[in-house]
Amino acid sequence: MPRAVRTTALLSAFCIILTSCRPSPRKPHVEPDGLDSTSTVMSYGGSLFPIPSAWEVAHLLIRQQLDYAPQLLNPTHNAPRYTTSDKQALNLGVWAADLSYLNTYHKSQQMVEVLLAVRQMCSALGLEQTLQAALPSTMDSSPEPPPQTFASIISQSFGALGHELAQTDRAHVGALIIAGTWVEGMYMLTQLATTTSNRELINRIGELRQPLANLVDMLSPYYYTSSPIADLVDQLLILQQDFEGVIHTYTYKPATVQPAQRHITINSTSRIVISDYLLADIARHVHDIRTNIVE
Repeated sequence: MPRAVRTTALLSAFCIILTSCRPSPRKPHVEPDGLDSTSTVMSYGGSLFPIPSAWEVAHLLIRQQLDYAPQLLNPTHNAPRYTTSDKQALNLGVWAADLSYLNTYHKSQQMVEVLLAVRQMCSALGLEQTLQAALPSTMDSSPEPPPQTFASIISQSFGALGHELAQTDRAHVGALIIAGTWVEGMYMLTQLATTTSNRELINRIGELRQPLANLVDMLSPYYYTSSPIADLVDQLLILQQDFEGVIHTYTYKPATVQPAQRHITINSTSRIVISDYLLADIARHVHDIRTNIVE
């Protein structure tokens, strides 16, 4: 039997992606420098590695005083086109990242619209009752809850989903949700890096070589279970080849791990060299992967 993904841990990391910090509506609050490189952590095969969460992307945008970019998000009117379980799980992950991004920019109404799409995906995956049971009744009577309340609600709801997937031996669904979230975060990073030439964004992209390899390892046991998963893994392998051209010098310092929050603050320093041509190539391949997920 192929090596299984630890579904509960994966979905716990997925929940953290959703519980982003809230800036003020006009001037976003920038966290202290010690949190700049904080990432969501995924657990797989007993190891931990950071993934480019939408919280992190939004935090980098805040640092650089970049504006909210709604064109980066997957429109909720796409939901009816996702008719297979693979597509539903992947886009559930995409919209999880989008929820975090919207919460960071205080876009409460848009968050409610995305949550409706999330409910639709959960219904199709047979998880609607689990999600509905975890959501308080006030959600229906209060269409625009405060961002911090919304984040708490979503975290609890997806914690329940993670438990349900673990109980029903559907680890592959959790893997696809995480993959969708990873791709969406990477898509945000690469699109913004190529349009702004922002060095901090480019450096963050260059640091994701090993997390990409771990993502491929996470999905590989399911390669022969469906053509969409095989196609996704093949595309990620092409992206891995792009990262072979990234020049990366690294100075190690022990990381600060916060187990309760499943966060890790990376204290090591690195220098990334990516040519404009290589960055464009990485962005193009990430765009293609994301397009295949959301189309």
